[in-house]
Amino acid sequence: MADKYYFVDGTPYSGPTCKLPDGRIVSGATYTTESRRVHLRDDLPEQSTLNAVPSAGRAGTRRKKVKDDGGE
Repeated sequence: MADKYYFVDGTPYSGPTCKLPDGRIVSGATYTTESRRVHLRDDLPEQSTLNAVPSAGRAGTRRKKVKDDGGE
């Protein structure tokens, strides 16, 4: 099973990746000017993980706020 990667903002990325000589992993089969750095979920900054798909241990912990219209 392939590793799941995310952009720094927490958006999931599924597609080809390449590893640069300095160890960074970027999107795309080869490095181009359009390549963007991707991270494993555990390597994301803490704030970014809020946007990422919840891990199995956190599934269902985020709830959508419901506006109270005051009606019956």
